[in-house]
Amino acid sequence: MTQILAAIFNSITLVLLGILGALEVSKRPRKRRLILKKTLWGGLMGSVVFSLAFQFAAALHQQTCNNDLVLRYEDKFDEQMTGERAQAAEAITVFLKTGTWKAVANQDDIDSLEEVLAFFDELGFYWKNGEISTAVLYEHFYCDMRTYCQPTMEYIHDSQKTESVADWEYVEPLFKALTRIEAKRIGKDVKSCDWNNRTLQEY
Repeated sequence: MTQILAAIFNSITLVLLGILGALEVSKRPRKRRLILKKTLWGGLMGSVVFSLAFQFAAALHQQTCNNDLVLRYEDKFDEQMTGERAQAAEAITVFLKTGTWKAVANQDDIDSLEEVLAFFDELGFYWKNGEISTAVLYEHFYCDMRTYCQPTMEYIHDSQKTESVADWEYVEPLFKALTRIEAKRIGKDVKSCDWNNRTLQEY
């Protein structure tokens, strides 16, 4: 709708410019031309302002709802990372049952978990830099991030304490941003969005 309105005001602007140009060579009485020119210039300025406003609104809407990039990531997550996701889920399941990451004996499961976190970190990078909106990521990845990121926050924090560089630095900020949307949607506080162990294991 905003794009249509922007196009309409662009057309009005062009028409008014054409009329003003014709008026310059018109042989109408000077006083009448002056009054008409003032009216037309006022209309022209208003048309330009409205045109720019609607173009800005259209661009903002496009940025907020653009899902081209996130669809590529969704395809990767759903189709190319099935093995990593399954093994990461195994690691999380062991942690949920025992309460400690040391109980995860299979290193491949840990490696897969880190690959999944790296995937969300990459999404977070594009989100932080304005390439993907929070609203679009919420629609496509909230449940996945809740499943894999809620139980791994301790793992992420421990890794960040021991490593010389901050691993998965964008995961937690993105996860919190999506959680705020969920909290607003269900009308509860952020903490109420946490899933219990049973729900996490089911997912």
